[in-house]
Amino acid sequence: MRSWLRGYCLYLAWLIASFGLCTSFFYGEFLGISPCSLCWYQRMALFPLVVILAMALYRGDRGVVLYVLPLAAMGGLIGAFQILQRHFVFLQGPSVCKFGIQCSRSLVQVFGLIDFSWLSTIGFLMIFVLLIFSVSKQR
Repeated sequence: MRSWLRGYCLYLAWLIASFGLCTSFFYGEFLGISPCSLCWYQRMALFPLVVILAMALYRGDRGVVLYVLPLAAMGGLIGAFQILQRHFVFLQGPSVCKFGIQCSRSLVQVFGLIDFSWLSTIGFLMIFVLLIFSVSKQR
């Protein structure tokens, strides 16, 4: 089972990144919801992941993990900062979210609990774990 999963880790990471890309485009372009500046930084980490992982899948290159791991980590850290902003008032400065919606305001919620900042953080964390698992040595 582990070897099977290890063989599809890059593919699963690419699917998660592609889902995030499509969701981002849908809400931004079709629904007209402009993202905040922190969401733009997360997009800067997410969009290259889709392209780089697709190229790695096409070429069968697992060495790409070293290049995309920092992108997944940065996106996850920014998402975690957005979550912390909701709970700690001193992190909610006017300089953090200048454009678009405020991070402290939840526009879309899944099941009434999970908002975009949680979804993006979970997505980046899943990508990070899958990338680590894809290069871990089999015992």
